[in-house]
Amino acid sequence: MQLTRRAAIAAAVAASIRPGRSEAGSRDADDLTVRLGADLRQHAQFGEKFTGGTGDLQTADWIAARLTAAGYAVEQLRFSAPSFALTRSILTVGGESADVIPQPIVVATGPDGITAPIAVVREVEDAADAQGCIALIVLPFGRWAAIWSPAIATLIKAAAQAGAKAAVIVTTGPSGEAVMLNTPATAPFVALPVAILAPKNAHRFLVAARTRIPATLILDGRNDRRETSNVIGRLRRGPRWIALSTPRTGWFACVGERGTGTAAFLELAAWLAQRFPDLSICALNSGAHEYDFDGMHRAMELAPSARDTALWVHIGAALAALDYAEIGGQ
Repeated sequence: MQLTRRAAIAAAVAASIRPGRSEAGSRDADDLTVRLGADLRQHAQFGEKFTGGTGDLQTADWIAARLTAAGYAVEQLRFSAPSFALTRSILTVGGESADVIPQPIVVATGPDGITAPIAVVREVEDAADAQGCIALIVLPFGRWAAIWSPAIATLIKAAAQAGAKAAVIVTTGPSGEAVMLNTPATAPFVALPVAILAPKNAHRFLVAARTRIPATLILDGRNDRRETSNVIGRLRRGPRWIALSTPRTGWFACVGERGTGTAAFLELAAWLAQRFPDLSICALNSGAHEYDFDGMHRAMELAPSARDTALWVHIGAALAALDYAEIGGQ
């Protein structure tokens, strides 16, 4: 087998959990790599993992079935989270247009949208120019994740306080694509229509801002709520617990972050059940992660207490998905 980065990581994990002769360790690493790869492919086949969507619900059922097969007593604790039934989302100026993504929790514009000049906001000092305009908030180069991060929150709040009619965030980063942002679970971050624009599509709107040609932002649709769940598996044995957790939901298909975390979660859950027969195990897979980690907040009430927990392992945003290097903002 070709020794890739992923295979090397798998070999190290296999050696640590199944010690033995090097030949046996190599076979274990091969088997582990196959299992992790199969789980990643299955995760990808469920499609988008938006909270409460078909992909989310199918993934939850799959995880519940896997934990049950590993011997856990499993329950899915259901709760509701925000959703937006989209009709149309677009930014147009001077006969040109680009698709945008409404940023939840969505403040809709209605079918006619909002028409106003574009004002570019790169620094807080630029926000005063956004009064009566659509603020085009151009972020510095980064890997963006949440609307409340200081670099974003400072700019969007300043634009709102200055009297902007709407905001369009350009998520400048390595992919060149629109990056949706984790958001509060109970109310819009600002009382403005907010959309995400891919950096690769931003140039025409930056040019239009110089001429003050009116642009139109349409975020048309209906806010609603959809049901998701926390999947909790328990093996009750001794008085001391090991807890294992990872989130399930996110924007888009999330194979690189939710998928890798889920594959590791399933592998570790099965291993823990066999490796520590005298300890109780709690395996927690949470929904509504993109809404301020709402599922995990809810699940904490059902988790073992800190006093009774020997170890808690949380698999966060991702395991290694690819190698990268950043030089000079590129």
